Amino acid sequence: EMSASLVGSEMCIRDRPYTDGELSFLLNATENVDIVHDRLIAFDMEDASKKEYFPLVAIITLQMIVDKIKKRQGFAKELIIDEALDFLQDEKFGDFIAYLYRTFRKKEGSITLAAQNILFLKNMPSSIKDSIIINCATKIILDHSEHRQNLPEVKAVLSITDEEAYMIESLQRTERWREFFIKMSNDAFIFRNEVSDFAAVAFDSRQATVVRLKPVSYTHLR
Repeated sequence: EMSASLVGSEMCIRDRPYTDGELSFLLNATENVDIVHDRLIAFDMEDASKKEYFPLVAIITLQMIVDKIKKRQGFAKELIIDEALDFLQDEKFGDFIAYLYRTFRKKEGSITLAAQNILFLKNMPSSIKDSIIINCATKIILDHSEHRQNLPEVKAVLSITDEEAYMIESLQRTERWREFFIKMSNDAFIFRNEVSDFAAVAFDSRQATVVRLKPVSYTHLR
């Protein structure tokens, strides 16, 4: 009985935002949420990516985005898929990814795939790998100083020349700025990115920074 009571209390606390809190409009809505005119939308797929039904969830989500793209005419649009490896494990995505690229181009949109390691493409089903490489005219590579042994494979996967590989090896970084390699069609460049202290903290994912920011966030919410 004690265990059941604790579980019940925990569920009530967790459900409160959805029943009478800031997210109550979701479960109590009388019609579907309209995302067509929202300027920025983020779908958190981390939990779903570990489930067997993830391909279905991904397809439904991407189809919602395609519908938005088609309806939102006359505006430049960008779809960014972070941690693309989780998204592209299933071979069924090969034709769909190619379809996405074609659809986005026709509707003034573009797609960016982000991953910790570009070599995730090496083990992808050929249908997916070909769809990505053929349709991605711009390639951005960050500092590879700790992964120089992977550069030959990076060259092979992305058709990087010896000169471009040397450029990637030369990338430098400090606490204040970092360089990155970018190849647009056949032209390759190195740029340096340096942001303000405010922006650096906002995008810093290091635990030391996150822990220091939490008390500030909680105080602000109260």
